[in-house]
Amino acid sequence: MHIPNKKSAICGLTITIAILTYLYVIQYTNYPVVMMVKSCNLLSVLLVGVFCSKVRDKQLKLGTKKLLVGVAITLAIVVFKVFDPESSKKA
Repeated sequence: MHIPNKKSAICGLTITIAILTYLYVIQYTNYPVVMMVKSCNLLSVLLVGVFCSKVRDKQLKLGTKKLLVGVAITLAIVVFKVFDPESSKKA
């Protein structure tokens, strides 16, 4: 499969910007918060799948149940991080 040079350049630029912003953010926040955000990556994948997917087959599209599961997992990660018993013992 041939990927056009323009698409490759856009992809490379996007990855470079993502890495640079990640390095910038990690300097000003603590590491556990950054890991929590990275753990919630499932929600961003679902959003891209819903809004940017060009899948025509109804069986392959993301259904309501899959979206609810993704939101529930993301909320569970956030709640676990906010109410983590290990972090309250250290404080």
